[in-house]
Amino acid sequence: LDFCQPRLRSRNKVIPVIQQRPLLSCGKAFILRNLKNWIVGNKLILSSGVLLLLAAIFLVLFVLRDWGPDFGKLPCGAGESRSTTLRNLALSFGGIIAIWVAIWRGFVADRQAKTLQRQVETSQQQVEASQKQVEASQTQAKASQKQVEASQKQVEASLKQAKALTEQVAASQKQVETAQRSLLNERYQKGAEMLGRAVLSVRLGGIYALQRLSEEDQQKHYQDQIMDLFCAFVRHPTEDTTHETSEQERVREDVEVALRAIIECRGGAPNRLNLTNAKLPRANLAKANLKNANLAGGNLTNANLSNADLTGADLRGSTLTDTNLAGANLTSAKLTGSDANTQRRLPAKGLTQEQLDIACADPQNPPDLDGVQDDRTDARLEWRGKCC
Repeated sequence: LDFCQPRLRSRNKVIPVIQQRPLLSCGKAFILRNLKNWIVGNKLILSSGVLLLLAAIFLVLFVLRDWGPDFGKLPCGAGESRSTTLRNLALSFGGIIAIWVAIWRGFVADRQAKTLQRQVETSQQQVEASQKQVEASQTQAKASQKQVEASQKQVEASLKQAKALTEQVAASQKQVETAQRSLLNERYQKGAEMLGRAVLSVRLGGIYALQRLSEEDQQKHYQDQIMDLFCAFVRHPTEDTTHETSEQERVREDVEVALRAIIECRGGAPNRLNLTNAKLPRANLAKANLKNANLAGGNLTNANLSNADLTGADLRGSTLTDTNLAGANLTSAKLTGSDANTQRRLPAKGLTQEQLDIACADPQNPPDLDGVQDDRTDARLEWRGKCC
């Protein structure tokens, strides 16, 4: 049993010592211990009870001493006095008991008051502890709020830095774009200048440089300008005193290179090529994309236009003598006043009636087809195309 085990104190810890004792001695020890604790806790009640008990004994002895041994043999006239004495004695005992009860109730009330006071103090301590916890929580909340504010400031600073970096990157990009534009402009001006030189190799270098610039210009800032420059060069090539061109000769080398650059750089772009009055004898334009190209008045003698796309092309007044038009797409091509007959030389070849029927011309000035035969049926071609 735990209450039977003696205890040793080591610093702040109570260490029970295991020791075997008889059950009876353990019970006596437990009773004596509790009795001692009760006596210590109720000293006032015990002391008052002892005093009242002594007063009651003293009163009884005092009455017995006055009555003597003849207490049961009193005369007839003394009965009332004795009954009065007994009544007074009973009242005295009752008063003593009432006094003791009053003392006990006062003691109990005092203990209850002390208990309530201790409970109130405990409650106050708990309230103070709760208030401290609330204050600590408020302090933590303030610290957390400060941390959040600091984090927000850091985020704002990071956003400002990111914005500044973005602006710097944008400024750097603008500088790079400006530098690139300057470089492209310089290359364009240099190439255009080279096209005007009298030396053939320099002109060829300028054509190749401009063609490469058109291919590398991703934003297509210079593509239209380069195309216009090439077309102008084909229409009016730089004079070369070392090379005299006649209608019987082949087109000049630099002009043919520029013409090929036009076809390659154009691709599927909808640029309208201005090649009016261009002299392109024996030019190789096979499979070329010449949609909506302006070839009016041009000299295409003996040129190769096989399988070329001439949809919507302007061939008014052009010379098509001995020109190879096999498989060429002449849809809506303008052939007003074009010359394809044999007055000078061989007629245009590769033409079919179907090709002519989808072309267009001025009814008052249709194309000259004298001596031109259908490439498939060898029948003489007739103008039956539509009006444009």
